[in-house]
Amino acid sequence: MKKTISLIATLSLVLILGYIYMLLKDAGAFKEIHANSFPFCKKIDAIGAEDFAIVEGTEYIVISSDPRSDNNYSQSGSLKVFSIAKDDLTFFLEVNFPKKFYPHGIDSRTINGVPFIFAINHPTATSTTIEIFNIDIKNKEIKFIKTLEDPEFIVGNDVSIINENEFLLTRDFATENHLLNSMTQYLRIPTGSVLHYDINAKKSKKVASFLFYANGIEFDSSTNTFFVSEMLGRRINSYLWENNNLEKIASLHLPHAIDNIKILKDKIIAAGHPKLLDLKKMRDDRSFKSPSVVLEIDKQLKNYKVIYENDGSEIASSSVALPFADKKILIGSVFDNHFLDCNMD
Repeated sequence: MKKTISLIATLSLVLILGYIYMLLKDAGAFKEIHANSFPFCKKIDAIGAEDFAIVEGTEYIVISSDPRSDNNYSQSGSLKVFSIAKDDLTFFLEVNFPKKFYPHGIDSRTINGVPFIFAINHPTATSTTIEIFNIDIKNKEIKFIKTLEDPEFIVGNDVSIINENEFLLTRDFATENHLLNSMTQYLRIPTGSVLHYDINAKKSKKVASFLFYANGIEFDSSTNTFFVSEMLGRRINSYLWENNNLEKIASLHLPHAIDNIKILKDKIIAAGHPKLLDLKKMRDDRSFKSPSVVLEIDKQLKNYKVIYENDGSEIASSSVALPFADKKILIGSVFDNHFLDCNMD
C-alpha cells in the first residue's frame, strides 16, 4: 500500500513539474534572443504606441497611444498622427471627445471619401466601448462622431472594419473577471472569441470561439479573408468571411506570442513578444525591458521568417509593425515610451 501511494505521489509530482515546464516553455522562459535589426531606426516619442492604422489615400498613419498604467488610470491616452512625407509626428487636434480615452486596437477605412477611425476604448478597468472618429485632413482635426456600446463588448482588444455598418472585434477572454481569466490562462483554456457587430441593427454575434487570447485582427479585402492572432496560443488563423460568418481556412503555429498583425501585399507582418514573463515584468516595472520580435508570414500560413528581433534595448514589448512603401516600417510598443521608424532596405 505504501509503495502504491509513493508511486502515485511520484507520478503526480512528475506531471506537475512537466506541466510547469510546459507553461514556462510556452511563455518563452528558455528562449534566446538573437539580435536582428534594420539598417537604420529612429526613435519617435509616443508612450504606449500599441497599434497603427494607415489612413487610406493619405500620407498619414494614426497611432493608438496610452500610458496603460494601473497606478495612474486618470491619465488619458490619445490618437497621434505620423506623417510619412515628413517622417515624423504631425499635429492633429482632437476635438469634442466627451469622456476619458484609453485607446487599444484601432482600424481605419475611407467610406464615401471620408476617412474613419474605429478605436477600442476602455473607459473603466472593466469596460469596452467602440469610439468612432473621422479625420479632417484639410483642417488637421480628428473629430469624434459617436460611441458604440453593447453588453458583448467585453475585454475587447482589436477591431477591423468591414464597411460603414459592420466590424469585427476580438475579445481576449469571455469575462471581465480578472481572477477567472488568470485561471483560464494557467489551465490553458481558450475562452477568447471574435464578435461581429451590425451598427444599424445594433446587434452582436459571436463568429469565432475557443481562441487562446484573441488579439490582432486584419481584413484582406482582395480575398475576403480575415486573419486573427491568438497571443497565448502562439497562432495565426485565417477565415473566409462569407454570409456574415467566419469559416476557418488555415492555422499556423509560431514560436512567439503574436500581438497585432498587418497585411502588406501577399504577406502578413506580425509583431509580438518572445518572452511573456518578461512582458508581465515590464507591465509592472517600465524600467525593465521586454524583448521584441517582428515576423513576416505568407498569407497561406505555410511559412514565416523573423525580420526583426531585439532584447528590448532598441524597443521593448513590440505590439505592432506597419510597413509601407516596401522600404519603411514602423514598430510600436504596448509599454515603451517610443516607437521605431526604420528603413528595411
